[in-house]
Amino acid sequence: MERYDVVIVGAGIAGISAGIYLKRSSLSFLLIERNAPGGKLNVIHRIDNYPGAPSISGIELSLSLQKQLQELGGSISYGNVVEAKKDGEGFVLRFDSGKEVGCRAIIAASGSSEKKLGVPGEKELFGRGISYCATCDGAFFRNKPVLVYGYKDFAAEDALYLASLCSKVYFLYPQEIEATEAHLNQLRSLSNVEMLEGRIDRFEGEGHLERVVLSDGRDIGVDGAFPLFEQQSGSAFLAPLGVEANNGFLKTDADMQTSVPNVYAAGDIVDKRLRQLVNAASEGAMAAVAAIANIRKKKV
Repeated sequence: MERYDVVIVGAGIAGISAGIYLKRSSLSFLLIERNAPGGKLNVIHRIDNYPGAPSISGIELSLSLQKQLQELGGSISYGNVVEAKKDGEGFVLRFDSGKEVGCRAIIAASGSSEKKLGVPGEKELFGRGISYCATCDGAFFRNKPVLVYGYKDFAAEDALYLASLCSKVYFLYPQEIEATEAHLNQLRSLSNVEMLEGRIDRFEGEGHLERVVLSDGRDIGVDGAFPLFEQQSGSAFLAPLGVEANNGFLKTDADMQTSVPNVYAAGDIVDKRLRQLVNAASEGAMAAVAAIANIRKKKV
């Protein structure tokens, strides 16, 4: 079985940042990603609030981070980690392929994904008008009406992107909107964006989405719908360790260490108020620095 000082699960901005810091140390590490490196960066149309890189696309930033890691001699491996267990003073991580690797410390940077609503028609019309990625699928709805359902800042960002493509964007929010004032002001200023309060009862359509029916009986005719309501954590693989969490999002201390010693978390997987690229990068660095210090202490 392969063994490393640290295994980083997730190669988004938090995981790659951790890898950059680890590569500059003498410790061995494995950086694992189950999908495309860069994580959510790959579906962000435009970033305008990342220090030092104004007006950059998510893919551009992702490629820049990967290049930086590679130039240091680091690499990204592919696989899906499904379980982490204690093994003496360290851990064993099992992949869905059956492969296992050992390590002294884990940095969980596996992020989050859109949570399904679980309403009628959602499953049947997924890929037939319903999408969870505006950047991926927005172009299919060019000059057509769409609905965005959510109240967080990421939903507002995607609504702004869709407004640049679609004839009409209904921004449906079920509760007080938790988006930045800048994004809200932009949405309110656009003539093709309509802000509505309400909750989705069901999706309807014959073979493709035709309307969204709200809980109060209103129905909105659209060709596309983007349920961007809530996020679910990618922390399930840590369940055997009993890591303390809030609805799956991991609680950490000032060094990004979880309730289990030598298990760290960084990025959207962390229980926190602000989920932005800038603090995800910072948390990856902090987790790596803390892991390096603790492992070196034990090696002395």
